Amino acid sequence: MGLVSPTVATRSTVLLTSCGVAACIALWAALLCAQFEVQRWPFELLVHFRVHYCVGFAAVTLLTVYLRARLLSAVSALGLLISLAPVVLYASQSTPAPIQDAPRFRAASFNVWDRNEQLPQVAAFLRHSEADVIVLQEAHDAFRAVLQQQLPDYPHHLVDPHRQGVVLLSRWPIVNRELISLTPGGVNATHALIDWRGMPVKIIGVHIHWPLEQQSAHLARAEMRGLRDLLADQTGAVLLAGDLNTTVWSPQFKTLLRDTSLTECARGRLRPTWPSLLVWLGIGIDHCFISRAARIARFEVGPHLGSDHRPIIVDVQWSSARTSQSMRSSLRMM
Repeated sequence: MGLVSPTVATRSTVLLTSCGVAACIALWAALLCAQFEVQRWPFELLVHFRVHYCVGFAAVTLLTVYLRARLLSAVSALGLLISLAPVVLYASQSTPAPIQDAPRFRAASFNVWDRNEQLPQVAAFLRHSEADVIVLQEAHDAFRAVLQQQLPDYPHHLVDPHRQGVVLLSRWPIVNRELISLTPGGVNATHALIDWRGMPVKIIGVHIHWPLEQQSAHLARAEMRGLRDLLADQTGAVLLAGDLNTTVWSPQFKTLLRDTSLTECARGRLRPTWPSLLVWLGIGIDHCFISRAARIARFEVGPHLGSDHRPIIVDVQWSSARTSQSMRSSLRMM
């Protein structure tokens, strides 16, 4: 005799099939919003979960194959293929090899969270990172006091006191500094020109509004347009870092890359940064961009440090830096 009666087995099959149908419909609805980049809140949020759709469609496909629901399996498998295509395309991007003998410029960016209770650990991580420049978001007054005590190697500061503002710390002299409004009522971009080994490097830090409310989502789109306009005129060695509250799948992100002379440092690497404690379920909304002529020698996501975000660390090489270093070495030998 079987351990499970035919009636119970039939009920289980019907229940599982119903769950598969509901999941498939929900996934297809979300995928279509992402595929056509629907720009109406809250549907615009669905564009950020491309990898999650792949996992969801794969699970439904396996379930329906097990249930021998051929039509549902085919519909789910088609959704999997459509979801997978941009992910594979993004992950297959090649990154140019590092430049031999060129010095590396290291930048760290971290949304420390304004309710973070692990400030000493954060300061220790930043100190051990040995970054040339640190770009912090949501660094309140108490945290800045900790920084002054525990990061003495960063004497040069640029601070935006706004709650959404950015704090920029540098080992190297800041030659010029300014706060640039991205849109009326929105955030500022911190803009600093630093003297790195005799080479001018522009550092731009941002913290775009989050899109989880309709009003802030509208503001975030305007800020991204303002950031694009700001970056369109930038030349030379440029590094942009911060919490953009958007992913590589969003139309605003794609437009930023298309209309500026910058490239993404995480290119081809799917590295979630939020939420920090569930990063394996998360999305990458903390980014770094550099001039297209530069090379990315390293891109890493750091550990959980009491924030809902994780820090990122980037090593960058500029070919002009190698030239400048060679010229200075030659002059010393004369």
